[in-house]
Amino acid sequence: MGELLESSGNAPSSAEDAEHMPVFGDVCFNTHSGELSRDGRVAKLTPKAAAVLMALLEQAPGLVTKEQLLNRVWGGRAVGDEALTSCVLELRRALDDDARNPRYIETRHRRGYRLLATLPTAPASGAAPVPYKPSLAVLPFDSLSSDPDQEYFADGVVEDITTALSRVGSFFVVARNSSFIFKGKKVQAQKVGRQLGVRYIVEGSMQRAGRRLRMTAQLIEAETGHHLWADRYDGELSDVFDLQDWLVASVVGAISPSVREAEIKRALLKRPESLQAYDYVLRAYPRWRSLEDPEHEEAMGLFHKALELEPGYAQAMALAAWAHGQRFGRVMRGDLEDNRRQAIELANGALALAPDDPSVLVAAANALLHGAIPEDIERCEVIIGRALAIDPNSVVGWVRKGFLHVARSEPAEAIVAFERSIRLSPLDPEQAYARLGIGDAHFIAGRLDEALKFHRHCQAEKPRDPALKRRVCALLALVGEVDEAQRMARSLLADHPHFTLERIAQAKPFQSPHVEMYLEGLRRAGFS
Repeated sequence: MGELLESSGNAPSSAEDAEHMPVFGDVCFNTHSGELSRDGRVAKLTPKAAAVLMALLEQAPGLVTKEQLLNRVWGGRAVGDEALTSCVLELRRALDDDARNPRYIETRHRRGYRLLATLPTAPASGAAPVPYKPSLAVLPFDSLSSDPDQEYFADGVVEDITTALSRVGSFFVVARNSSFIFKGKKVQAQKVGRQLGVRYIVEGSMQRAGRRLRMTAQLIEAETGHHLWADRYDGELSDVFDLQDWLVASVVGAISPSVREAEIKRALLKRPESLQAYDYVLRAYPRWRSLEDPEHEEAMGLFHKALELEPGYAQAMALAAWAHGQRFGRVMRGDLEDNRRQAIELANGALALAPDDPSVLVAAANALLHGAIPEDIERCEVIIGRALAIDPNSVVGWVRKGFLHVARSEPAEAIVAFERSIRLSPLDPEQAYARLGIGDAHFIAGRLDEALKFHRHCQAEKPRDPALKRRVCALLALVGEVDEAQRMARSLLADHPHFTLERIAQAKPFQSPHVEMYLEGLRRAGFS
């Protein structure tokens, strides 16, 4: 390589390390550190140059236009072509590449760039390297009919599912043209995974019977061949386009949480000495979801540890912001205002790093929403709207939109958003919080009995959640079940003496006058 390289021992030392080190030609690229290595020598790229290379890798050997690169790397901000040209020159220097006779990066005049080097340089096994983030391919669905129109419909659904999954910022999705090379072939999942370099495969079938259509779909872990999720969908063909939209939304909504759970299990099996930033985030995830200390505090530490390893890791930054926001909004231990400040700072940092990643947008918006400042609420509407425009099947995005409407005292709109989230992914255990949100919407609408019903349902699913117990305490007292409310409050306050009315009011759980009603319920239950 070029003069920027110096000796180093940073080549991948195990299969686990190689997961985030894709290979092209004779070069290895560490996507976490931004380092290029070849023959024991390493070149450290600037973050922008690394992002340009990542975009070229993901589309190789296809052309990536200048507009795509500017949007991807600079988030659509007004920068001149010279910024992109500077990054490409940096890559050429690091790769010792000649623009007039390129081996790695080809310039298409006035159009863009493409990666020339073979991707990947296959080892003896013929296996492609697996990206560090969840990677999947949607294979052509089998058409169980001789009707060619049904085959076109099946191909259209698969293409739409591929497109919808590619909008999920935390996924790497193989393009349709690559996955369709397996059309009409019976190939083992392990072979597909090796050839396409993916950890997960979606496959399925279509069958028409009269005016009805049946589709089956399943999610498979490529390495083991294990089925992680499967379902069957039946619908009327009366409006084929609505049916197609519904099928795509249902499959994508179910796949996202299934992949998330599988990734967490994979990370928990890793040796501590092999962990990288991505895996720290995965390990933090179940602790973060517990919403109770000490697990939540441990999750905070892991998010920040990921940021120490990779300061520009937007997803880790957004999740850390969300976690700090939770500590403020849920009145957890510690300095509330300090948590609120960190939530806002980290959220703004994540938004600057990844303004087009829907998962980052949703997490950052939720961190800001916990702050309950009117100007942040208005800004959150814009951010969540952008996230759902990019990924309209985002389950968590619709939940956050529901809570945005709760914060704005719009119960009817909130219930619509929460119910849409539940329809997208009815079996996701995190949908307990969509039902909690519906309870909150009934509360601000003055339907206290309905609110209590939904909150008790949620409590059955999340029995350890102390913030949920506070809601139930307040509602029991408000509907006249004071004795039960006081018994629950005594138990809750014994474990959480920091749940004072002053701190709860500081976190602004609702807008006026609903916050005053909520605090009055807690006062009747025995909070002080």
